[in-house]
Amino acid sequence: MSAEAERFAAALRMERARTGLTQRQLAARVGISLSSLSEIERGERVNQPSRAVAEKLDAALDAEGRLFKVAGYRAEPAEPDPTRPSRDEQLREIVRHLFRELRELLEE
Repeated sequence: MSAEAERFAAALRMERARTGLTQRQLAARVGISLSSLSEIERGERVNQPSRAVAEKLDAALDAEGRLFKVAGYRAEPAEPDPTRPSRDEQLREIVRHLFRELRELLEE
């Protein structure tokens, strides 16, 4: 068993224990077989889980990216939301607001 597989296996066991899920429950949530999950938890898989499986395990266990990171994957940058103002626009609006408030205070 590789050091990477053992590190992921240990992290997976810890996260699963934290949530109180059984292997059967977790395998069902992720959509993999119980035997596959058991092999992953024992570190018997030659390769790390696929990116998709690592993401699903992380999400099912509410691990906030910890398992994904231990598996050696990096989060892809999120696509910008076209409906949300850019950071520059947000900062300009904050400055405008502060100037309005300052003007009102000075006029009192």
